[in-house]
Amino acid sequence: MRGCRAARSAPAAAPSASRRVLSVLAAFFALVLGLSNADALGPDSIAMMVRRSFEGGMAKAPPGHEALEAKVKILENLDYGSASPDGFLDLYTPSEAEGSLPLILWVHGGAYVGGDKEDNRILSVQLAARGYAVAVINYRRAPEALYPSPLLQIGEAWRFLSLRADSLGLDLGRVFLAGDSAGAQMIAQWAFFQADPEYARRVGIEPVAKGFKFRGLLLFCGPYDLGLLAGEKDPVKRYIYRRLGWAYFGDKAWSRSEAAALASVVDHIPRGAALSLPPVFITDANTHSFEEHGRLLAERLEAAGVPVSMLFFPRSEVRIWHEYQFRLDTLEGRRCLETVLGFLETHSE
Repeated sequence: MRGCRAARSAPAAAPSASRRVLSVLAAFFALVLGLSNADALGPDSIAMMVRRSFEGGMAKAPPGHEALEAKVKILENLDYGSASPDGFLDLYTPSEAEGSLPLILWVHGGAYVGGDKEDNRILSVQLAARGYAVAVINYRRAPEALYPSPLLQIGEAWRFLSLRADSLGLDLGRVFLAGDSAGAQMIAQWAFFQADPEYARRVGIEPVAKGFKFRGLLLFCGPYDLGLLAGEKDPVKRYIYRRLGWAYFGDKAWSRSEAAALASVVDHIPRGAALSLPPVFITDANTHSFEEHGRLLAERLEAAGVPVSMLFFPRSEVRIWHEYQFRLDTLEGRRCLETVLGFLETHSE
């Protein structure tokens, strides 16, 4: 474990990081078309390719980021005591913090097979410099670990943080849950488990924060209806999604499985959600992302009486790509950050 120190700059992603991912996937699909038997390629091959495409992340720092870095310290690679490998988290806090801090527990994305907590460094620094503790966790990725292993690890990370809240300077009266892309789906499902123990039982998980009053749930660019993924109209995306689902669930026919049905959180809004769930912030891009999923989840949460804040973008204005919230060199990324800060401030009071 590396000790507490001032934050260092995150490695800058290429300006077209989202396009880079799609280019890699398109090249892969072109290879598939040249094979006599496309099914000969199992989930491991595509998982490794997608994992490589995520290396380096997509984040870009905004103007003035360096000045904020000096105001943040990071405890890196804290072992949160997971029964599975890769059970480490990074904790970002203000250098000059006084008293206990509101906590954001964040699960990174990466299509279930890729990504890393390091990818969230720039945004975590931005949040920590403004008075929040941000814990970004790693988890064992597919295909090495199958569903619901990452969900168990979220619980392990939560248990670690809650038991050490005093020594780490965390205010358990002000806790937010957050995730991006696949991590958004995971943290949403985990939050629903805590509100609905029967739902958790059906998945084979014991809630570890049952009845705990979280202050908010922040969801960025996530897939919440896995049936939509399996039925994707675009042939490239459909092929990729089906292989990624195979990697995550360990079943080629995953789209017809009970596990996938249970993981489609749009269909599992907890009973009494208006009382058992915190306010939710949902955002997504409008190009090569999961906007339809986000809007559907928001609609169903609102119908259940859950307060929902949304940030979506008309397609007629500008093309905004998946995981845009990490691109803080753009107007849209900075707008998302300011909206998130407003949500956090409102619900931290």
